[in-house]
Amino acid sequence: MPMPDDPKFGVVYKRVVDRWIAAGTHTTLTEDEQDFISITTLLNENANGALWQYFYNSYSELAPRAALTLLRLNCHAAASTLRQAMALFGKDGPPADHAARQAQLDTFSSVSEEALALLSEDLERAEPKIWSALIAASATWNLR
Repeated sequence: MPMPDDPKFGVVYKRVVDRWIAAGTHTTLTEDEQDFISITTLLNENANGALWQYFYNSYSELAPRAALTLLRLNCHAAASTLRQAMALFGKDGPPADHAARQAQLDTFSSVSEEALALLSEDLERAEPKIWSALIAASATWNLR
């Protein structure tokens, strides 16, 4: 599901993403902005190319934060789905290093690839609830 067409949310989204791009890193953003980015990138990547693409791209460096933010948004099933996807990389989850994460994905078995695809579908079904929760919560967050 693409990002909802909500004009107020669109303004907030653009402002936060513009700050992120200008900074060149998420680490200089507020905690709330980092949470916001962790969810929007997760949902946008899943909608565009599923969780495989999310983990293959650099955005998944925020996966642990996204899992915690999903709990913050009271989206517990989606947090579980993301944690299950992260667990496919082993007990320590996906490597923090982008190239190492890509290399590991490239060696996934067909069973792991199918599991990741099914988890992507689970996350896709949860997206309307997640977007709604993010829209509601971000109205109260410290988003500059």
